[in-house]
Amino acid sequence: SCTLDVLMHLPRSAFSERQLELLLWLLRMNGVNNLPSVRTTKSFQASLQKLCGIGTIKYSGALGHTYYANDLGALIGQEMSNPIVRQHLHFYPEDAGPKLEQAWHGRRWRHKLDPDLLTPMIRTGKGPSEKDFYIWEPTLLKDGRACMPIRWFIRAGRFHGDAYRLEVSRDGKGWVVRDWDRLVISESDLALSLPDFRASYLWRALPSPDAIQGHLGSHLSDSRIEVWSRPSENRWRTLAKGRRVLSFMIWLYCDDTSGNVSKRWNKHNSFLFTAAGLPADLVQHDFHVHFLSTSNIAPPLEMLGGIVEQIDKLQDQGTWVYDIKDNDLALVFPTVLAMLGDNPMQSEFACHRGLMAKLFCRICKVSKGVNDYDEESGDEGNAGAADDDASSVGSKQGGKKKKKALETLEEMKDRVLRFLRIGERRTTQNTKDVLNQILNHSLRVGGKAAAKTEKTRHGVKDSFQDVFLERLYSAQQGKRGANAEASLDTAIAQLPEQTESPVWQLQGFDPHSDTPIEILHVILLGFVKYFWRDAVSRLSPVQKAILETRLSSFDVAGLSIPRLSGKTLVQYAKSLTGRDFRAISQVAPFVLTDLGLPEECLASWRALSALVPLVWQPAISNKQEYITDLRAAIDRLLISTACWTPRWFNKPKFHLILHLPDHILDFGPAGIFATEAFESFNAVIRSKSVHSNRQAPSRDIARAFAQESRVRHLMSGGAFPVDISTIEDGYRPGEPTLRKCVPGVDGSTLEDIDVVFRTPGRLALELHHEPIISSYIGFMKKPIPTHGKAGLPLPYSPNLVPSTLTFRTVSDMTLRSGDTCAEGDWVLATTNSHDHTVGQVEEILRVKGSQNDTVDIADMVILRLPTLVDTSPNYYMPRFKKTPDSPLRIFSPGEITCVVNMQHHCLGNACDCSANEGVYQERERVIGQTRPKVKHRNPGDLVLNMAQMRNAAHIQPHRKVPELLDRGAAVTEGCIKAIKAERLRRAAASAAATEVAPTLDPGSPPSRTPPPVVYGGESSISLRLPRRLHELQNEATSSGG
Repeated sequence: SCTLDVLMHLPRSAFSERQLELLLWLLRMNGVNNLPSVRTTKSFQASLQKLCGIGTIKYSGALGHTYYANDLGALIGQEMSNPIVRQHLHFYPEDAGPKLEQAWHGRRWRHKLDPDLLTPMIRTGKGPSEKDFYIWEPTLLKDGRACMPIRWFIRAGRFHGDAYRLEVSRDGKGWVVRDWDRLVISESDLALSLPDFRASYLWRALPSPDAIQGHLGSHLSDSRIEVWSRPSENRWRTLAKGRRVLSFMIWLYCDDTSGNVSKRWNKHNSFLFTAAGLPADLVQHDFHVHFLSTSNIAPPLEMLGGIVEQIDKLQDQGTWVYDIKDNDLALVFPTVLAMLGDNPMQSEFACHRGLMAKLFCRICKVSKGVNDYDEESGDEGNAGAADDDASSVGSKQGGKKKKKALETLEEMKDRVLRFLRIGERRTTQNTKDVLNQILNHSLRVGGKAAAKTEKTRHGVKDSFQDVFLERLYSAQQGKRGANAEASLDTAIAQLPEQTESPVWQLQGFDPHSDTPIEILHVILLGFVKYFWRDAVSRLSPVQKAILETRLSSFDVAGLSIPRLSGKTLVQYAKSLTGRDFRAISQVAPFVLTDLGLPEECLASWRALSALVPLVWQPAISNKQEYITDLRAAIDRLLISTACWTPRWFNKPKFHLILHLPDHILDFGPAGIFATEAFESFNAVIRSKSVHSNRQAPSRDIARAFAQESRVRHLMSGGAFPVDISTIEDGYRPGEPTLRKCVPGVDGSTLEDIDVVFRTPGRLALELHHEPIISSYIGFMKKPIPTHGKAGLPLPYSPNLVPSTLTFRTVSDMTLRSGDTCAEGDWVLATTNSHDHTVGQVEEILRVKGSQNDTVDIADMVILRLPTLVDTSPNYYMPRFKKTPDSPLRIFSPGEITCVVNMQHHCLGNACDCSANEGVYQERERVIGQTRPKVKHRNPGDLVLNMAQMRNAAHIQPHRKVPELLDRGAAVTEGCIKAIKAERLRRAAASAAATEVAPTLDPGSPPSRTPPPVVYGGESSISLRLPRRLHELQNEATSSGG
């Protein structure tokens, strides 16, 4: 039964009851006796779920929909009692100096979050000297000063705190909080916590710590003392009863996905979360993604209401958990660090009208041009017009093409320059005020138009509130005067007390600033997708064939991606995925050159490929330098794009990227709050949907994930509560116990029982030692071998080594970065002067009979070092020259940092596609068939690929930054070219219509052939154009249009 239970609830292997019946039949036919029935197996699972699983809660949403959500507090309890997870969790922000590597290094956790939502206490000392210090409590320091800590954090491995200074009041009978006078204290400075302070203040001749007379907000002598409303004792001290209190940070995610495997759309809105206290290298693993709720009928904001209800309750009272690391109970409450999702979903949570609105940014109030339309749709796929290349004109909305007047030069420049700067920041209070104004308009007869105007003017839309507003509008429809007033009053009386979005009830959360830019959709599925589709659409069939050959011939060594399929990336350019665009961004600067694309287009590609590895850098050693470089890289991309064509600046993502540096400072490196792990988890949700009977999808899917969570927890060795009266060995002295309220025997009453925590037995834990089970559950991580770990020995080679020693040459070696390098690979090595140098691996050697030889560790690596020539003017990347006479040098394995990607300098050596290679089908060589391959001339002329994403932080010192274009001049140049090209296009369309109209037969239908679009240069219709059109064409060509 145990193994069947595990089999049915593996996350990546959905198992139906019908399949279980088939499996039981198979086992019976093979002579296995005493098999449980399907009914017995389900009963066993239900009893296990009741004992050590989590609950699923039913909600009746405010909009009338029923949905189910799993118990957030129970999921947090499992994480705290899971030995695999608990050892990695962090609960305090950290001052890491210039470093920015984790979420707890960011400004939001360290400075911006409400202190009441952070871990409120620290514990110092051990045994009899153990003390708990809470925020908002008077504390005495060792030097005699009194203070009030307001926030705890870690610095250099020790607890520190931000605190207000306390001073004795003028009458000497109490304390005044000087909240303008802050100080930073260390745990070594702390002397007396509140209980000790209370017990000793009399003999110290100090006022009682409970006598806080007020607070002083200024150092000025005439400042008034304001009332201090907080109690002297933190409420968590009372609730904790001597136990520790911890804040459990989470990344909350929401997205929609289809519940069908087929193409038929079956929308399911789902909420997931991960623990934000996990390190960056773990938080993106599927194992750490937790399911909360899904529904195919309830909208996201209605579902958020139930989740916020859980969070509010937990933040008020906390949940008791078993901390398996400390072998003690702890009181834990959750805090939402940020809410993740794609841009339309984040706009919905921010009560923003979406990417199609005139004020299209959810973070600031940047506006489109005065002639642009305002649409309520937030569909990311249609945002900013449906065009995916810079050459298309106009936008389709609702199936109709809206005609827009040709922008003047000043209007276009103004629109682009607005895109290139951050507008006035949106604030929670301002948005709530606007929503209240919209509600007030709607409470009056005929107020719908005024409410709509208010929405458009501020770019605000609360889709939750709109449901209730529509009820008010419907009540007035078709009525006038007193009848309309009466109907409206009746509808108002039926409104619930709370009509605004539940997001405003989430404490400490600002949906404008705490919904960070999602790099997957903005960069890979944004810029890279747009540019690639545009580039491919501009090429002729012959040029596309060349591009396919270049992609298929591209050397991907060091990029950690498989060999590229040029045919797929070119022919299916409009159907690619994020993984494809990740590869394209690293190769585009090399494969798109010399294909007739405008130089401004290539400059934009170079800027984009330089930005991508900077954004995906997993660890930041100096945040100020990094942010400066990042902002410069973003500016370079946007300005280069504006100089190419301003048509891209109808897409909101070209503005949203400006907010990324601030979000990195707030939340850590961008990869931490990326959504790839959540996006891949959609497949798991889909499989649960497919294996449900579709009658109650929200309930069935939630319960299936609750069962899966239990299996994950038990297979990890997690502890679970057990009734003391039911265990054979009884209570063990010193074992933490908890009074827990559970359903009674009849299921309707509640009973209090004493529980202790136990872990699964040996036999159960041995199940996950099987690799197949570990891989399905997700906690089997391939260990990274010790750096220098050598592969298989190769035949002995005596080259370049002293004759007094005998060496083994080995096939490959593991580096510190986790990369594996082999002979011929290019690597980055550190010299004695701590400079980085690039070299090609000639040999990896092990001294025969040495200590390293016995443990398969390499002793030395021989590199051939090329000469750094200059910066390639074609790629703006370092150019190297390698010859047979290039020097050889011996390095230790620890000096080899990582593998890098080197590319041939094809553009400077006139390389072509004159070579060929064999064609393979079904892993077999096809006789007589070949395909073109790039033929490299002068193979020693090389370029270091600075666009590579893996190990980007190590190669950044080699980055060559091109001169930044003048913003105003670049925008002006791009706008002039765009206006001339648009005039030329319109003139061509008009001329074609004029030319064709007289020759049409009266009875024949009009031609459906669209007029050709001219980008500049000669055209197939140029001989048929009027003389003025020739002038425009020549004018546009001469200006680069």
